[in-house]
Amino acid sequence: MNCKQMMTRSARLAATCGLGLALAFNSVAAPVTALAAETVAADTQQATYKVYQVMSGAVSSSTVDDDMVYKITAGKVNEQNKTAIVNAINGFISEEDKKLKADSANINAEFQDAFNALNETQKQSFANKLAGASEQLTEMKDNSQGNVSPTVSDGKLTLSGVEQGYYLVVGSATTTQAATSAILVPVSLVDGTATGTASLKISTPTVQLKVKGTGDTAYGNATEWGVLTPNDTESVAAPTFQITGTLPANYSQYSKYAYTITSTLPKGLSLAQNELSNWSVSIKAVKDGAQDINLSNMFTSTVVAAGDNVSPTITWSAQNLKDVQDLDSGYSIVVEYTPTLTSNDISAIFGAASSFTSMPTAYASVTFSSSPYGNATETVSSVTPEQGAPVRSYNLVVDHVDANGTQTSSTASTVESLKGAEFKLYKKGDGGTETLAGKVISKSGTAGDGSDSDGSFTATGLTSGTYVLRETKTSQGKKHVEDFTFTIGLNANGDAIAYDDDKSADPSNAVEGKVDDNNKATLDLTVTSVDGINLPLTGQAGIMAGVVAGGLLITVSVAAIARNRREDRAE
Repeated sequence: MNCKQMMTRSARLAATCGLGLALAFNSVAAPVTALAAETVAADTQQATYKVYQVMSGAVSSSTVDDDMVYKITAGKVNEQNKTAIVNAINGFISEEDKKLKADSANINAEFQDAFNALNETQKQSFANKLAGASEQLTEMKDNSQGNVSPTVSDGKLTLSGVEQGYYLVVGSATTTQAATSAILVPVSLVDGTATGTASLKISTPTVQLKVKGTGDTAYGNATEWGVLTPNDTESVAAPTFQITGTLPANYSQYSKYAYTITSTLPKGLSLAQNELSNWSVSIKAVKDGAQDINLSNMFTSTVVAAGDNVSPTITWSAQNLKDVQDLDSGYSIVVEYTPTLTSNDISAIFGAASSFTSMPTAYASVTFSSSPYGNATETVSSVTPEQGAPVRSYNLVVDHVDANGTQTSSTASTVESLKGAEFKLYKKGDGGTETLAGKVISKSGTAGDGSDSDGSFTATGLTSGTYVLRETKTSQGKKHVEDFTFTIGLNANGDAIAYDDDKSADPSNAVEGKVDDNNKATLDLTVTSVDGINLPLTGQAGIMAGVVAGGLLITVSVAAIARNRREDRAE
């Protein structure tokens, strides 16, 4: 029915409905357009690089099995770094009586022979060992006695302004990125200029958070939480969360590897340490084509924070994954868990939902060892940017007002609440079935759950779909308000909206308006009643929601919420 038809039939009708949608537990509900997982807290810290001379000398290269192999001749070990250099090379000499001595008269030739005998994999291990002793090394100076710095661009490192030879470059980790593996840079003459280039060898773990609700068949970027019903608040099952963290490609170069998985849940859940033992939790290493490795005994769980208005945070920590045999860089660490909710948890979560001013989301991150340089720096760690997986639920606030009443304040746009009526909220199912929906968490009267006898009520725990607000008892001296049907869903852009079914059956075509930035967690519906006797009309059984008294134009304010990936992290 269009506006003109409704106006023609509404000389005696009056009710105003304004829909303003926002979300509690934002996520993807019955999506039209899939949303990508959210990433927050990008790294702004820059890595720094230090340069140490290993050996000067003429560097030549050749190709062996498609690999570039470098050799050094007429070499001379850097005098300031000699002790640490010799100690590092001795790790590749198995016979004790053949190990090198830094004070040997022939140390330059002996080291050169031992170094040239290393294959490329051994040279990388040598570099990491030497980097682990970087506190004993002296940085390379330029002609002005400043530290030599390489040029880094597009994953490449260039070293110039130094003499021919071999140099060690050690990079730092950042807040979210692992350090590059130690780099041995061969510097040789190129067009008469000593220059060396090498690729950065940075490999950083990633994290992915997926979620699966009770009605989902597979994990996704988001899900829904609900539906709560008026008389049953303890049967709402929490979604299952799946956190997948990868290992770095250079995992084999670490002598120790600490790994912590952090999961942050939306506000409202009251969580104590001893509750985790009742949850379903699985931790394993997964690799295509290989048998899963059970890691439950490797990780220790801790509740970091929980309580009123606090997002509970859980960590699972392993001190050293290198203790796990057969674990390599091809494996991912997967945590799957399903919280066990008590009735108090559910009341807390959904009870707080209507007061949210932003859209809470579950988050996950991984804290990992980020320096492959050995014992001296193995305690250095970084953290992946957080990944978010929304879990959406909708709230509805119904305010029933008297068209003849006075405004509640000089700036208020609505009049005083109207007492005496009762409303119930139903969700429409297949075949036209209707089920009471929404748990009433606040109301001004004392009527039964799902109804309002004193002007307003708030229901929460709604999921996407079509709803009917039905007046089941009419205020004395007022006309009956006819059913108002509306739908909650996503438009073609993936934005969550509520729309009047009389407007459009397709949310992508719905009339949209922006939501007040201070009201991001409530769907507001105002119903206005007018004086009169309830006399059924032909083809019209009373007041049609959505029409203003006196035949004014229909007023429907539909709210469009920006997708979760554009929202700031929930408070």
